[in-house]
Amino acid sequence: MNITYKNKKTEKQCTDIRKAKKDFPEIEAKKLLQKIAFIESAESLEDIKNFQPLHFHKLTGSRTGQYSIDINGRSSPYRLILEFEGYDNTQIFGNASSISIVQIEEVSKHYE
Repeated sequence: MNITYKNKKTEKQCTDIRKAKKDFPEIEAKKLLQKIAFIESAESLEDIKNFQPLHFHKLTGSRTGQYSIDINGRSSPYRLILEFEGYDNTQIFGNASSISIVQIEEVSKHYE
C-alpha cells in the first residue's frame, strides 16, 4: 500500500522511532512503527481488513468517513486513524482489494 500523511507531524510520529517514543509510551511507539510497516507491505486494503489483530473498523460521529486500527490490541487506547479519499463504505468493505492508497490522519488516544 502507498501511505500518505495528513501532515508532517503525523508522518514523523509514524516513521521516526525517536519522535514516536517522545509522543507516546514506548510500547505503543514500537507497535505503531510495526503497524506502519505492515500497512506498507500490504498489497491492498483487503490484507489490512483480513488481519484481525488490527481490528479495522469504521468510525462514527465527528469521525464519519474515517476508519481506525488498533495500535497495541483492543485494550490499548491508542489507534491509527485512516482515510480513503474517493471511496465510500461500500467500496471499502465490498471491494477493498482495489484500494492501495491510504492516508493516515493521526495517531490518537481513544476517547480523548
